Amino acid sequence: MIYQAYLFDWGNTLMKVYPFFNGPMKLWPKVAAVPGALKTLEHLSAVAQCYLVTNAADSEEDDIHEALGRVNLDKYINKIFCYKNVGFKKPSREFYSKVISELGIDPARMAMVGDSFENDILGAVQNGIFGYWYNPFSGENRNDKMYSTIHSLEELIQITNQS
Repeated sequence: MIYQAYLFDWGNTLMKVYPFFNGPMKLWPKVAAVPGALKTLEHLSAVAQCYLVTNAADSEEDDIHEALGRVNLDKYINKIFCYKNVGFKKPSREFYSKVISELGIDPARMAMVGDSFENDILGAVQNGIFGYWYNPFSGENRNDKMYSTIHSLEELIQITNQS
C-alpha cells in the first residue's frame, strides 16, 4: 500500500547514531545516513509526504534539518516533529495526536517507520497509524494487521512498487 504520509524516526532509522558523540548531531565530526535512506526517501517523496518524528533531546528542528542536510536527506523531509517543538515524546498518545492534528491526515493513510518497536511502532499503532518496524540487526520478524517488519529501508520501495 502507498500511504499519503510516511513518518520516519531519526536516529538509527534515517541516520546512524554514534554513541561516542554528544550534543546536537549537526555538530558531530562524522554523520552518516543509514544504508538505503537516501534512495528510499527519494522514491517515497515522489508518491507521498515524508516527515521526521524524533525524541531527540539535544537538537531542535533547525539543528535536525542541518544534520539531515549533511547527508542530503533534508530535501525529502516535509516537516520535523521533535520533542522540543511537540512538547511530548514517543510513544505517548499526545505526541502522535499532535502530529496527526497538525498534518490533518487520516491516521489510516499514514505509516510510521522506526527502529524502536515500543516507541515508534506501538505508539503509532495505538493512534491508528500502520507501523513498519525497521530491524536491520536481527532476523526477528513481528507482524500483525497494523504492523510488519522490514530489515532494510529499500523494502519500502518494493512494497510501494507492488501497490
